[in-house]
Amino acid sequence: MWKKEIIMSKFKKSVACIVTNFKKKWVHILGVWFTIAMSYLYFDGNISVAPKWILGFAGMVFTVLMLLKGKFHNIVGLMIVLSGCVFVFCTPIMDAPDETAHYARSLYISQGQVYLPENTQDAKISKDFIDVEENFKQPLNKTNLLSKPMSTEVYENTKLYATNASSFVPYLPQVTGITIARLFNQSVGVSILLGRFFNLLCYACLIWLAIKKAGELGVLFAILGLMPMSIYLAASFSTDAMANGLTFLVISLVCHFTQKSRVSVKDLIIFFVLCAILITIKLPYVLLIGLLLFIPIKQFEKKYMYFLGIVLIILAAILTVFWLKQSSHINSTVVTLDANPVEKIRYTLAHFNHFSREFYKELVNIIPNRIPSLFTFGWLTYGADKLSWFYLMFISCIVFMFPYTTKLPKLTRFGAVLVALGITGAILMTSYLMWSSVETIRFDGIQGRYLIGVILLGGVALNCSSLFLDTNIEIAECKIQKRNEFILYIALLFVLIAITLTILEYYGVRVQFVH
Repeated sequence: MWKKEIIMSKFKKSVACIVTNFKKKWVHILGVWFTIAMSYLYFDGNISVAPKWILGFAGMVFTVLMLLKGKFHNIVGLMIVLSGCVFVFCTPIMDAPDETAHYARSLYISQGQVYLPENTQDAKISKDFIDVEENFKQPLNKTNLLSKPMSTEVYENTKLYATNASSFVPYLPQVTGITIARLFNQSVGVSILLGRFFNLLCYACLIWLAIKKAGELGVLFAILGLMPMSIYLAASFSTDAMANGLTFLVISLVCHFTQKSRVSVKDLIIFFVLCAILITIKLPYVLLIGLLLFIPIKQFEKKYMYFLGIVLIILAAILTVFWLKQSSHINSTVVTLDANPVEKIRYTLAHFNHFSREFYKELVNIIPNRIPSLFTFGWLTYGADKLSWFYLMFISCIVFMFPYTTKLPKLTRFGAVLVALGITGAILMTSYLMWSSVETIRFDGIQGRYLIGVILLGGVALNCSSLFLDTNIEIAECKIQKRNEFILYIALLFVLIAITLTILEYYGVRVQFVH
C-alpha cells in the first residue's frame, strides 16, 4: 500500500505543478493559439475549411512546451524534440531539400552497403523507394504508405549518387529508424516516421550537449539551434541535422576551451575527431579546426600541446585531400552533367579579373541574397515572404546584442571571424566548381541553410552588447531565468509560424483574391 501512496503523492504533486505553471503561463499559452490563428490568416488560409485537427495537434504540443520547467539545456532539448515531432508527422513525403537522395542513401546503407559503388549497375536499393517517389510531396495520411509493407526486393537507382560527398556516418540515425521498422515488420510509412524521428533525436542531443559545453554563451546556441529551418531539416532524412549539430558542438568546445582552466590532450583528440567527421558530411566546415590556432597558449596544460594542435590541423588537411579524391571520382557526372572542376579552374584562371569581381560581389551580397531563404521551405517552393524579416531581426538582436558577462578572448574572436570568412568562401567555391557549367562565372545552388554555422560563428565573434550595456552589473538569477524564458518563447513562436505555413501549404486551402 505504501508504494501506491507514494505514487499517488507524486502524481498529485505533478498535477499541482502543472496547474501552477498553467496559471503562470496562461498568457504564453494564449499567445500560442493566437499565433496559429494570425499566421494562418496572414498566409491567406481559408478559415471555413481549415485543417483543425492538425492545427489543434500543433497547438497542443506547443501548449505543453510552455509548461516545461528544468535546466536550460534540458528544456531546449525537449523543445527541439517535441516541436520537431510536429514536423515529423505533418511534413509531406520527401518535402525537405534533396530528401529523395538522402532517403535513397539511407535505404542503401540499411541493406548493409556502407560505401557507394563505383559501378552504377551495383547501385540497388529497396523498391520501397518507388512507392515513396510516387507519393512525392503528399501528406503521409493521404497515401497508402502507412499500410504498405516494406519490400525485400531491390532495383537499380542512381539518385543516391547525389550524396557522393557524404560518408555513411550522417545516415546512421535514419538507418536506425528504417532498421527498427523492418525488424518489427512495420509499414513503409512507419519507416519514414522512425527515420525522421531518430534524425531529429540525434540533432537534439548534439545541440543539448553544445549548450552544456558553451557555458553562458549557451543562450546563443539555443536560439540558433531552435531555428525553424534547422528543426525542419532535422525532422527529415537530411544530413544537415548531423552537420549542423556537429558544427554547433565543435564551436561550443572552442568556447569551453577558452573558459576551461586547462585544455588536455584528450580534449584536442575529441575536437579533431569531430572535425574529421565533418569532413565527410559538410566539407567547408572542416575549417573549424583552424580555431585551435586562436586559443591562447595559456589555456593548454603544456605549451607543446599548442603545436600538437598545429599537427592535428595538418592531419585534417591531409584527410580533406584524401576524402576529396575518394568521393569526387564516384560518378560525379550523375549529379551534375556539365560540371568539370578541373576545366572550370582553368577557365577561371584565364578570366581571373571577372571572377574576382563576381566573387567579391557574391561575398558582400550573401546576407541579403541568401540568408532570407532560411525561412523558405520545401524545395525552395514556399516561404514566409516578408514575415521572415521579423525573424531575421530577432536573430540579429540575439547574435549581436544579447548581453554576456563572459567574453571570449580577442584572439579567439578574431580567429572566429577568419574561419567564418573561410567557410563562406569555401561554400561559394564549392557551388562555383560543382553546380555550374565550365564557361560560366556564376555561383549557383547556395542556400541560407548552408550558412547556419557561419551565423553562429558571427554571434561568437561579433557580439557587441558591451558597447551599449554594462555587462559587469550582476543580474539576479530569477531575472536571467525570465529573460531566457522570454527569448525561448519568441523562438518557439517562429517555429510555430513555420509549422502553420507547412500545414496550410499541404493540408489547407488558400483564399484566392482578385486584384
